[in-house]
Amino acid sequence: MRISTKLLLGFTLIIIISFVISAIGLERMIRLRDSGISMYENRILSMHYVNNAARSYTYLRVHGNRVIIRSFYDDRQGAENSRQHFEDSVIEFTYWLHQSREIANTEELIRFHDAIFDLFESEYLPQVRAILAESINDIPDHFGRLHLNVRMAAADDVTTSLESLLGGLVALNAALAEQTNNENVTITQNYITLQVAFFFISIAVACIVAYFIIKSILKPIKESSEVLRRVATGDFSVRVLGNYKGEMALIKDSVNHTTKQLALHVEKVVQAQQEAHKADIEKARIEAASDAMFASIDYARTIQENLLPGNSELERAFSDYSVIWEPRDVVGGDIYWLKQFDGGSVLCVCDCTGHGTSGALLTMLVVSALENSVNPGNAFDTAHAVWCVEKRLAEVFSIHEKDSSTLKDGCDLAVLYTANDGSVSISAGNMSVFVCDGEVSTRIRGQNIFIGEGKIMSKDDIKTVLIPKDSSNKFYIASDGLFDQPGGDNDKPFGYKRFGSLILECHNEKQSVISAKVWDTFVAYSGSEPRVDDFVLVTFKP
Repeated sequence: MRISTKLLLGFTLIIIISFVISAIGLERMIRLRDSGISMYENRILSMHYVNNAARSYTYLRVHGNRVIIRSFYDDRQGAENSRQHFEDSVIEFTYWLHQSREIANTEELIRFHDAIFDLFESEYLPQVRAILAESINDIPDHFGRLHLNVRMAAADDVTTSLESLLGGLVALNAALAEQTNNENVTITQNYITLQVAFFFISIAVACIVAYFIIKSILKPIKESSEVLRRVATGDFSVRVLGNYKGEMALIKDSVNHTTKQLALHVEKVVQAQQEAHKADIEKARIEAASDAMFASIDYARTIQENLLPGNSELERAFSDYSVIWEPRDVVGGDIYWLKQFDGGSVLCVCDCTGHGTSGALLTMLVVSALENSVNPGNAFDTAHAVWCVEKRLAEVFSIHEKDSSTLKDGCDLAVLYTANDGSVSISAGNMSVFVCDGEVSTRIRGQNIFIGEGKIMSKDDIKTVLIPKDSSNKFYIASDGLFDQPGGDNDKPFGYKRFGSLILECHNEKQSVISAKVWDTFVAYSGSEPRVDDFVLVTFKP
């Protein structure tokens, strides 16, 4: 065989071997690159799933707390709706955690997922579901409120453990992503080094042809490797810029496309995390403000309830009695006051302007005026009590120093003095007192005066009505929250006539039974119409 032929065959064999090894090397490098990027994307995707699970877990906690709050305020429908939202969040939480579990590829990740599932499904979820069910079932009596609060606090310990596990799972995914990226970069660089060494040997044997082949292969590989390395450090703006053809052009296009898609994916993930974080912060602020507001209003109700006379005082004053006090909101502008003396007892029923917080503040002024003005020497003088309230409110609102046409704060009230001999003295402004003896129900209309308006010049302007002793007499005082409530087929007010007929019909019953009948009739008459005002009804038999 001629030397030239041997050289040609040898050169051809070297070229073929070089080409085959180069092709295998390139194929493996592409596979390695794709595998590394896939593993990195899996870790990023897993962090996305875990973050979604954490957000769903936050939502289910919020909905759980809303069930407790709405149950406390007897909002059964709202509580049921919040419990449904809680179950929806449970489904979302388990869905995102299952998604993350499916792409977990290390024992440590699998153990983390299993620990979260076990703690959530075996401890947290059964406890909270039981607490929510008991909270709703506890409406309206709230006998188990303290027990529920203790159990909810115990569930918070499990919540802390779950939050720690979720945080640990996010941190582990991030660490594995970084480790995977570093390992693949190292392997890629080592493999390139071996390829370069082989090509330099091929160049020595195949001379100029092999040299140009190696050069044409090495350049795009190095550039692609540098691009991938910089992408791994977070620089997604880099691209492979060389003018390559054939397989090298495919590598260039593949690297550039992958880099672009990865940049878009990471940007979406980061943006979604930022938006979720902002939403969580805003939600937490709103809930904190709402909790503070409800706590303040609840405390105000406690203060207002403490102003009301206790059952023991009412039992000493009357032979039979009943009271219904139902503010439209948590606190209200209707109130009743009682004080006993040696000769009898003074009862005041008051309906202040407005309702809610403003009305409640006015009731405190009325109670203060009564406490400071009614004493053993004037207790029998109901006109004096009305006059003292008028003077106090006019003084506070400075009626005589301001434009009275723009100031409408004050109250309607009725003051009754029940003497030990059974007679009753009544002075009232814009509030009616009903007297029923079993045969007829009589409405004693209050004077057309608005207490606090500043138009009463003296006590002599206030009339007093005396009801002589009659063992069959029963007395009823109610605010316009009863009489003005719209309802019925024609959407008309409840009215005085309906009330008078009702108490006459039930006269022989105990006062508590009569009051219950009035309330049930009031609720049925209102139907779907919302309450327009606070409601107070005081009934008694001397």
